[in-house]
Amino acid sequence: MNINVYFTFQVYDLKIKFKVDQILHSLIQDFVIPEASIKKDDVYVRYKFEVAYDIKLITAIVENLNAIYEKTLGSKSMTSTFRGFRYIYKYTDDEIKNGKLFSITSIGNRPELYFSSKSKVEFVAFCARCSRNEKVTKNELIFNTSVMKKFPIAFVDEHLVISQELADKFNEWNLSGYQLREVIHKGKTTGEKAFQVIPTNILPPQTVIDQLRNDPHIKKQTCPECGVVEHLQCPYCYDEKISQFMQDFNFTYEYYPINEETVVRQMLVSKKVITLLIEHGIAKLEPLSDESKWTLVPVLTNNTV
Repeated sequence: MNINVYFTFQVYDLKIKFKVDQILHSLIQDFVIPEASIKKDDVYVRYKFEVAYDIKLITAIVENLNAIYEKTLGSKSMTSTFRGFRYIYKYTDDEIKNGKLFSITSIGNRPELYFSSKSKVEFVAFCARCSRNEKVTKNELIFNTSVMKKFPIAFVDEHLVISQELADKFNEWNLSGYQLREVIHKGKTTGEKAFQVIPTNILPPQTVIDQLRNDPHIKKQTCPECGVVEHLQCPYCYDEKISQFMQDFNFTYEYYPINEETVVRQMLVSKKVITLLIEHGIAKLEPLSDESKWTLVPVLTNNTV
């Protein structure tokens, strides 16, 4: 697995742009300086670049950009979004092929497959230190299920919802570690029968890959009380004995933030589930999936890192 670091921010002043360009050009080999868009007196420059993971380089970029930003406070000459840099994990073909567990993520830019439930949710106090709450959905999900006529998978809030046909396939395959809860249709069009997939198995705590074990930026964003990381999440990784504890549908032991106030556990599914989804043209087992298939993120084990 390779790790890249992704930065993005905006600059609205040519003098600030000149300073930023000097710094980035000196720190990053072959850095491509972006062109400024100038209309009358308005200046707009978007910086969007990736660098290979290197703690010293990341720290130098952030500290230098922050020094410029602090001097421009109040002038709105530069956004602070560079502080929200993120790590991009690029998995090898072998890691994807040999993965025992996977996370189902996005299907390109398909907003019609992501819904907000109209049912009530509860927020249970999770951590007094970082003031986060756990989001709990106790009642049936409510949304317009007519989309399930065309798409066998959708996500409602953070929950996986499947069609009746796919639910029957899950049953035929004797998949383990889940229960189904029928969702409620609400909409002007005729609804389809659909079910929320609720994992019943919770995995043991994860391990951290050696590259990131002592990463100061991750430590800085980790709550010392509950262990939730703001946005620099590590890749999913387990001890190689994870097969003893996993089922076909699982929740992580760890909680992940979905915003600044709320956390949920993530769902990880087995290779058996993925095989079913691939055979039915729903997912695609490749490093970068096309926009017509759900993207799959493999879970690492100690013997694959």
